[in-house]
Amino acid sequence: GGVYAIVDGQKSPKLRPRRVAAPDGSDTDVTAAVKCKPWIKGDSLVYTVALASVLARVAHDDIMTEMGALYPEYNLGENRGYQTDEHIKAIHKFGPCPIHRMSTKALKGRVFTTYASADEGGGGGGMDSAYEELG
Repeated sequence: GGVYAIVDGQKSPKLRPRRVAAPDGSDTDVTAAVKCKPWIKGDSLVYTVALASVLARVAHDDIMTEMGALYPEYNLGENRGYQTDEHIKAIHKFGPCPIHRMSTKALKGRVFTTYASADEGGGGGGMDSAYEELG
């Protein structure tokens, strides 16, 4: 029972409590985190989860297209930031840029000696190998 959000997948996100408004719109001192229930294949079982998945994908792709103009060396307009071979090779060559998530499997456990910056026009100097494996 109770109120909860359905999450598509196997794990629920870790949400921090925050100040929330009461359903009637009045201000309240209640602090709560939304309880989540993970549903495997939730997007095929619940219409609103499917809709949220589509909206999130479109928003993600639009953001990646915009970021592609700032960081053209990663070809984000084409690969949308997904871990294609071309994208991984570009990260290894130029180093990550500020929008890369270092927790992804392809980047976790690597120390980069070069980092791309939009202020510098993109890549970090075109090094052949901008990372080292951690022992």
